[in-house]
Amino acid sequence: MHYWEVEVGDKPCWTLGVCEECVSRQGIFMPSPATGFGTVWLHNGDEYAALTSPLPELMLRAKPRQIGILLDFEAGEVSFYNVTGSCHIYTFSGIFLEPLWPYFYPRVRAGSLNDAPLTLPQGTQQP
Repeated sequence: MHYWEVEVGDKPCWTLGVCEECVSRQGIFMPSPATGFGTVWLHNGDEYAALTSPLPELMLRAKPRQIGILLDFEAGEVSFYNVTGSCHIYTFSGIFLEPLWPYFYPRVRAGSLNDAPLTLPQGTQQP
């Protein structure tokens, strides 16, 4: 099992999760389980979704400032948690056939609105 936390702060857009080792992360693509990704995102400051098909909108009670990602490779699960709100966000389930890597995409800067970086808080176990 691997667990890490990512500080998202007040960023209005981000995408976080895992990807298969062999996927291309260059150019324009939509991360999804079909393309080797297990990710969730925040879009436009208040639209949370798990990037799968169909695209389920996630209704969060509180805006997370920190996201926890738990990878259980043997069980075939990647789970996301709102660390600041202490609640589960979403779990991808499946069979992993190759190594997985963390995927952090801070998204387009949008002027100064989305300039803040994604960071790993001090003391977080790094994957």
